[in-house]
Amino acid sequence: MKAKYLLLFAASLLLIGPSPSLSAPVQVAIESSQLANNGNQVYQQVNPAVVTVFAGREIGSGSIVSTDGLVITNNHVIRGSQNGYVFVRTTAGTRYPGRVIATDVRKDLALIQLDTQETLPAVRLASRSVQPGDSVYAIGSPYGRPGVMTTGSFSRVRENGDLQSQVILRPGNSGGPLLNNQGEMVGVNKAILDSRRGNTGISFATSIEATKAFIEANRPGRVAVAPPSYTPRSNPVPTPLPNLPVHQPIEQASDRSIRRQPTNDVVIQEPTYSSGLPSSVPSNGRLGVIMDTRTLVIREVENGSIAANSGLQAGDQLLEINGNPLSGFQDVLQFMSSPPRYAQFTISRQGQPTTVAIRF
Repeated sequence: MKAKYLLLFAASLLLIGPSPSLSAPVQVAIESSQLANNGNQVYQQVNPAVVTVFAGREIGSGSIVSTDGLVITNNHVIRGSQNGYVFVRTTAGTRYPGRVIATDVRKDLALIQLDTQETLPAVRLASRSVQPGDSVYAIGSPYGRPGVMTTGSFSRVRENGDLQSQVILRPGNSGGPLLNNQGEMVGVNKAILDSRRGNTGISFATSIEATKAFIEANRPGRVAVAPPSYTPRSNPVPTPLPNLPVHQPIEQASDRSIRRQPTNDVVIQEPTYSSGLPSSVPSNGRLGVIMDTRTLVIREVENGSIAANSGLQAGDQLLEINGNPLSGFQDVLQFMSSPPRYAQFTISRQGQPTTVAIRF
């Protein structure tokens, strides 16, 4: 079993570029009517204060926790930032630049100050701990798509103080809020427990107690005070892992370093992000897909895009372009930097190779 962070590769998202179609809030269906009512209330209340965080080549989620623009997220979300500078985007599409003002590697937390004079909506921080069996909600930007909510239940407090819940998270959810029925933040989502069979639905979050202490110690104008050290007895928390890849569900990859620690069944894997896209992509070069930068598997196809019109589907894996085998995502980048009017993509679909004609 592996604990994975929930980070998303910005490079894969930028294959389709900033697109209004990706800004529409999406909610996961909730079964019972009572839970649906609670979920709708939580979503409407909190979603305006949840942002997508862009830090270099990585994408995660975050929560605005003060009306003057303080944002809490994971440390592993902002590690790729240039000199601490990032930007965030709300589900309404408003973009704000920001700067990282504090980090805590052990708790996997980071505090961002947005550069704005606006009064912003903020997530309320819970005053009491969540209890086992309580309903919990997660809002974030899985696969770079903002405003997605999933629901589940809280399981337990782990020995290291982290929260364990039964709620499905995806790559891009890292740094987003874990919420109670009142729409209050009870934790900061950061990792999932992953098995060879895929996402187990078990997720981990930094507790609200640790989060509030970190925020208060590092507010602008305050002297930062490091939290007391803590050494767990066993089964250590999945620390600084790239949020996904809890970021997003990724299988084995050669560009990922693996750090093993003595533990019962948790292996922490920490991907490195070396793939990126040019700062600008020609308009005729927008293929219109979200792609796993390690496996070259298409995760999502934009409606009406070149990819959709050419017949590419989610789940297709790119193998060759114009008969040239692809050794990695950099080959895709190189091709897309100056695409011809016509190309042939060889893909694997349901285990069978096939050729798709692409017209740009």
